[in-house]
Amino acid sequence: MKLGPHDSSQRVVVIAEAGINHEGSVDRALAMVDEAARCGADIIKFQTYKTDQLVLPRETARVAQRRRFELTFDQFAQLADRAQKTGITFLSTAFDEESLEFLAPLMPAFKISSVDFTNDRLLARALEFRKPLLMSCGMSDDAAIGRTLRFVASRAGEAFLKESVTLLHCVSSYPAPYEQLNLRSIPYLAERYGVEVGYSDHAMGITAALAAVALGARVIEKHFTLDKSLSGVRDHALSADPAELRALIQTIRQLEPALGVAGKRVADAEQASVRAMRRGLVAAQSMRPGEALTPEKILILLPGEGIPSDEYFESLGKPVNRVIEAGEPIHHADLAGA
Repeated sequence: MKLGPHDSSQRVVVIAEAGINHEGSVDRALAMVDEAARCGADIIKFQTYKTDQLVLPRETARVAQRRRFELTFDQFAQLADRAQKTGITFLSTAFDEESLEFLAPLMPAFKISSVDFTNDRLLARALEFRKPLLMSCGMSDDAAIGRTLRFVASRAGEAFLKESVTLLHCVSSYPAPYEQLNLRSIPYLAERYGVEVGYSDHAMGITAALAAVALGARVIEKHFTLDKSLSGVRDHALSADPAELRALIQTIRQLEPALGVAGKRVADAEQASVRAMRRGLVAAQSMRPGEALTPEKILILLPGEGIPSDEYFESLGKPVNRVIEAGEPIHHADLAGA
C-alpha cells in the first residue's frame, strides 16, 4: 500500500508512534520529529483530538490529562511542516471528525486507532476522503473485524478494502504481555480477510516487532519517546527510545532480504557448495569392464564428483564399461549402456 512516498509492498514501513509522549510540549514534539527522522523511521505519528469530543466530562482526571497534552491545530501544522523539511512523513491519529478534517490535507493516509475501530461515524467520514487507512484492531475479535471491514467495503468498495486498507494487529494493553501478543494472528488475518496486515506494538522492547516482520507484517508501528524515564504518560516505559528505534529499524532492514519469498530452491550462494558438500559414488576397489556395481565396491564420499548419492540404489547391479581404479569417482558414462 502506498503511504506517501512509501510502498509497503516493496519494504516494511516503520512508524514511530509519538502519540502524546510530547506531554503537551510542541518543542518536545518537534524534537521527536527530528530524532525519528535521524533514526531512519519512515513516518512519525501523533494523536490529534479535542478533549471535549473524546472523554466524558465526569471523567475529571482523564479530562485534565488530555487537556494538558492537547496540542492546537496550528501546532500540528508546525509538526507537519517540520516533518516535510526533515524528510519524514507526518501522520496523526484523528479521534474526532473536526480533527480528521483538519488533518486530511496534511497527510497521505488516515490512522484509525483501536478505540475507533468500531466507530462507524468516524470511519464513514474518513472514507469520504478516499485516503488509505491504517486500522488498529486491538480489543477486536473476528466478529468485530469482519463487521468493520464489511462496513468499509460497503462504503468504499471491495477494491478500496483490498488495495487501501492495512489492518494492524494490536493488543491494547500497556504494556502488552508477551504471552498474550498472539503474533500468529498476523498471517491469519492476511489470509482470512485478504488485506495487508501490519503490527502496532505495545510490548516492551523490540523483539515482538521483529517477530511480526518475520510473520509477514508490512507496517510496524512502535511507540516512541525521547526519554523512557518520563512518567507523565504510561506509554514512555513501553516506547522505544532513539537507540532502540534505530536498532529496530536497522534490524528490520537486515531481516527483510533474509525473508525472501515462499518456496524452497537452491540459493545462488549455495551453488558452489552443491559439488563440494554433496556426496558421490566412488570406487571402493579396482574394477574391470563388465563387473557389476555391488555395495562392497562403492563408497559414498565428498565431493560429489561422480554419480550423486541419491542414485545409489539405481546404480547397483549395473556393469562398468572401463577399468576404474580404487578411489576414482564413478560417473554415469562409466556404466554400460550409458
